[in-house]
Amino acid sequence: MEQYALQKLLYWLEYEKHTWYAGAAIVWVPYAYIMHGLTLLALVFGPYMLWRLYQAQWRIAIGVFLVLVAVPFGIGYLYPFQSPILSILFKLLPLFLFYLYTWTLSFMVKERLADLSGAGQFDDMKQQLQQSL
Repeated sequence: MEQYALQKLLYWLEYEKHTWYAGAAIVWVPYAYIMHGLTLLALVFGPYMLWRLYQAQWRIAIGVFLVLVAVPFGIGYLYPFQSPILSILFKLLPLFLFYLYTWTLSFMVKERLADLSGAGQFDDMKQQLQQSL
């Protein structure tokens, strides 16, 4: 089950890595549209990612996500800041941390899938060796 959930998650994480192209579009598209689009993508992909991490039983990864992304998001949108700079910072910080988290997670998932496939190949070789004896 872990391998299946991680494979499905990795499929979408590979697409999620390419959202930086939207940042490059800031030359042609107004800043607010890009930020709203990236936020919408994060809000749509976040629950799916958490569901797949839960299926794979990666509880620590879920906890790290909650601390890095959900807490600053909650602070930014629930606490009224007097300073406009702090207000903007706490609205952009969770978005930046979300995309940093998904980028890092993609490498961790790839590594874990490589370990799982290597262990599967080792088990197959072990069974073939036992059958030949």
